[in-house]
Amino acid sequence: MRSSEASEFKLRNQLMNLLVVVLVFGLMASGIWYFYDNEPDYQRQTLRLYASTYANNVQQANALWQVEGKPPRVLLVQYDKDMRVTDRFPVAMNHLGWPSADESNEGCEKLWRGLVGEPAQVDSFRVKATYVDGLQSDNDKRLSACRYRLSTGPYFEYFPFTGRLKTDKL
Repeated sequence: MRSSEASEFKLRNQLMNLLVVVLVFGLMASGIWYFYDNEPDYQRQTLRLYASTYANNVQQANALWQVEGKPPRVLLVQYDKDMRVTDRFPVAMNHLGWPSADESNEGCEKLWRGLVGEPAQVDSFRVKATYVDGLQSDNDKRLSACRYRLSTGPYFEYFPFTGRLKTDKL
């Protein structure tokens, strides 16, 4: 009898140890899943911030265009936090008063540089500038756009014909 009690005690200890190990691994796995799933998407947030800067500077360029008598180009001035001039960018304007680009990927990238004042990249990842020709996609030139996309998927579009930004993919 005594050996059966000892083996039952040993079995109970082994089951308790196994239960503790399974419980610890379960807690670790759920913690890892929670923190991995809830990590903020910094690249998407940074692209949203750039889209906001882009939109503000589109409006600023339009206002400047109207004030200066509708010239073909306006000069956007970039300032640092102490309000010192850091850079100046000439931005081509279309006949409706909105910043426009050459109808190419390079033209869209140049427009980004002029409106955002920084290279087209987020955390050392390149922002791919793509010209979308409205005539080819929808047979409507007014739907031509510059699309700025991260390799991970999020993007925004700028429509030079209307000066509108479409940010629903951010």
